[in-house]
Amino acid sequence: MRRIFLALYSLMILTFSVIAQNNTPIYSWRMHLPYNSVVDIIDLQDRLLVQSDIGVYTFDLKSGEITLLTKVDGLSETAVTNIGYSKNSNTIVLTYDNGDIDLIKDNTIINIPAIKRASIVGAKEIYELKIYNSIAYLATSFGVVVLDLEKEEVVDDYQNLGSGGASIPIYSIALLDNNLYVGTAEGIKRAPNNDSEINLKNFESWETVGQYDSAVNLISYSGSVYFTHDDNLVQYSGGVFSILETQVDYRSVSSSQGKLLVCRAKGIMQIDANGQRELGEAASRRAIYDSQGNLWFGGFYTGLIKKDAANKIQNKFEDCVVQSK
Repeated sequence: MRRIFLALYSLMILTFSVIAQNNTPIYSWRMHLPYNSVVDIIDLQDRLLVQSDIGVYTFDLKSGEITLLTKVDGLSETAVTNIGYSKNSNTIVLTYDNGDIDLIKDNTIINIPAIKRASIVGAKEIYELKIYNSIAYLATSFGVVVLDLEKEEVVDDYQNLGSGGASIPIYSIALLDNNLYVGTAEGIKRAPNNDSEINLKNFESWETVGQYDSAVNLISYSGSVYFTHDDNLVQYSGGVFSILETQVDYRSVSSSQGKLLVCRAKGIMQIDANGQRELGEAASRRAIYDSQGNLWFGGFYTGLIKKDAANKIQNKFEDCVVQSK
């Protein structure tokens, strides 16, 4: 484990206090492409953590300041594949394309190289990151890895979960009612998560509950597991699978402020206790609500966009320009 002190405000902080050149408006800064492409957005309460095609940055919700997080500032790698945040442990989690992991906690970077250094034949890709309380579950090319964010270490892994103990990749993960659900090429598998008498390293402990091979975007919401499979959005509830809609090109399914947000080529769909509602904004990759009810979303070269409760665009990163307030 390696620790590096991270002085966030010694990074590249944009204060919008200079006169811009090249037709960029006063009190603005031209963001270099492809930082303007949004892959994922995480709510850090007072800031947003944004993953772009080439890295990550934070956006201060009050001041509008942007801070780029780079290898120069202490990150272990450059190619970020997943971002996450644990409110319980106040920890940011970054995963990289070579299996490396960084935690950012109390302005300190803590490197977790367990997967990167593991003696595993084949790829060490981390497809997805899900955090529940202070435990991070990683869906990888070789199985499930469990990371304790309080202990700052890998505490378990479940490999060879295929038929007969074959090695299979895990594409997505969700936790519901103390059951761990995983999307695999053999369908959706499930196993009790907190039963000390069950060995999750044994493939026989995992039950295949649905023949939806290679399902992705698994998420638990309001007593159900949702996921996408091919061009279908599917809900699993009470032992029954229901196709909610068929669309082309699902990008993400996320839970935010008590709502489920589904991003696809057509636009963003919201699911909550009142049913389904179209929010528009075609081709968005990710969307979340902040605590004030503002919708934040973005996609390929769209920048980070904010829409208030009245559907008014108030703050848009357009043409790679970050506007001041």
